[in-house]
Amino acid sequence: MIKINQIFLIFLITFNNLYSNDSPFENFVISFWPEYDKEGVLVILTGQIKEDRLPLNIKIPIPNEVDSVLSIGHDITSNDLTLINIFSNSNGSQIDEFYYSKEFQIEFYHNPFGNSSLRNFNYDFKINHYLKDYYLAIQKPLSSKNFVFSEVDFDTISDQHGLEYFRKRLFNLDANKNKLINLNYLNDEKKLSIEILEQSLSNFSNDDVNNQTNISTMIQRYRLPTYEPYLLLFITFFIISIIFYFYEKNKITLNSNNNINFCHSCGKKIKSSINYCPYCGEKIK
Repeated sequence: MIKINQIFLIFLITFNNLYSNDSPFENFVISFWPEYDKEGVLVILTGQIKEDRLPLNIKIPIPNEVDSVLSIGHDITSNDLTLINIFSNSNGSQIDEFYYSKEFQIEFYHNPFGNSSLRNFNYDFKINHYLKDYYLAIQKPLSSKNFVFSEVDFDTISDQHGLEYFRKRLFNLDANKNKLINLNYLNDEKKLSIEILEQSLSNFSNDDVNNQTNISTMIQRYRLPTYEPYLLLFITFFIISIIFYFYEKNKITLNSNNNINFCHSCGKKIKSSINYCPYCGEKIK
């Protein structure tokens, strides 16, 4: 009996060690959006869980100041972000949730910033599962100056709106081991990125409208006013009518001249078709 218990214990330890060195995630991303559309930092944890590890219990400590957490994947009846419970004790706050869908997402806002223009953000990430590899992603605020990220040798990506993103791939984070992430920068204007984007798009729209107006004005300069085509048509028709009138008049006159003749002997008017003058008898043709 003792042997059986020892064998079972060895098997259990081996099984746990096997799973402890195998990440349940196909991919895992920790992303930060500081002062994007709200004051503070939007933290998003997202990824995919391996099919054979579902359902998966995820436990992640969160800052004590966070009052709400939204999630996808814990409720198989909904594809929308919904609130999940926050559990607090003497050790701090954490989420403790089972996930039934392969794709999941957890997000919350944390605002450690005061009135100072210097923004300093520290996030102590920890999860109850081993991460073989994972990504850190940060969106650099548009209003930031002297932006510093705790990682080095990261990738930088920019989009068409001027937003910059930093991305770093990391490896081998043991279960329940802390990973400290820090970023700091200056925000003298204390503006959100979305406010700057909206202003930029508004200016672009106004410039676009002005450009369209200028183009229309330029085109109008080389176009005839509305009445001019009709005036030209009337003048053309009038000239053609006069020409036609005189042409017909001359035609009648010519025809008249062709039909009437004079006798060279007595001077009387006679028809051009006759051979002798009916008045004096003189031969005409």
